[in-house]
Amino acid sequence: RWNAGRRSSSTSSDSLSVNRWMELEKAVESALKSSKEKGKNFYLLRKCLLEIVFAHTYPRLDVEVSKHMNHLLKAPFCVHPKTGRVCVPMDPAKCEQFDPMTVPTVAQLLNELDDNSARESKKSMTTEEAMKMTAMGEYINIFNNSFLNGLMTDVRDSLAEKTRVANIVSSAQKPMDW
Repeated sequence: RWNAGRRSSSTSSDSLSVNRWMELEKAVESALKSSKEKGKNFYLLRKCLLEIVFAHTYPRLDVEVSKHMNHLLKAPFCVHPKTGRVCVPMDPAKCEQFDPMTVPTVAQLLNELDDNSARESKKSMTTEEAMKMTAMGEYINIFNNSFLNGLMTDVRDSLAEKTRVANIVSSAQKPMDW
């Protein structure tokens, strides 16, 4: 049954996968409809499609990646030890267009910083200003906009709430003057 959708020159691998998934969904749906009783197997069958999706899309943990220091590419702005590429944040709205081969390398960034410092030697720049003039500028903005700004808002709101509660508690503890 699964061989019906074998790869051919006219069928792309994406449509083959989609066709197979649709066949599986139909098979599960027909088995559910033909099931007369709603026992344990009925609920297990109903749950199987979700488990397949979860098993194949959820990130897997790798012991070696988790225990060695040179596998820190999970953190933004780390450098890959062999390629020198910088781990950069992606814009969630443009993740389809992200190309990992175009991210900046350490060598590229050093050249850009040297060129910029030669051009801008007359005025003093902060490190942040200098980095924003390199290929990292775009990624720093993405990191700020998609992560840091939201985090700062949450922290500010949390602190404001704690202050409000502390003020209410302290005013309730003051003795009343009659």
